[in-house]
Amino acid sequence: MTTRRQWRKQRPKLRAGDTRVEGKVIKWCDRKFCGFIRPANGAAHIFFHGNDVPFEREKCVGVGRTVFFTVTSNRSGKLKAIIT
Repeated sequence: MTTRRQWRKQRPKLRAGDTRVEGKVIKWCDRKFCGFIRPANGAAHIFFHGNDVPFEREKCVGVGRTVFFTVTSNRSGKLKAIIT
């Protein structure tokens, strides 16, 4: 049986520069205008900000919706998603 720690080490990783990654929005906060996406490949969830969503796609962002995104890193080196 695989422990949770072993499972975390074995799951796929996202890297800055990955493009056209598919995932589902698992959390959206209107007050803070940000949310999290769970990638379809099983990697850890990733943060996105509402300013990183193109204007024509704003209505597509909702909990449970499937989106495509590009992975980038912010100033502090943490990964974030930009919805395409």
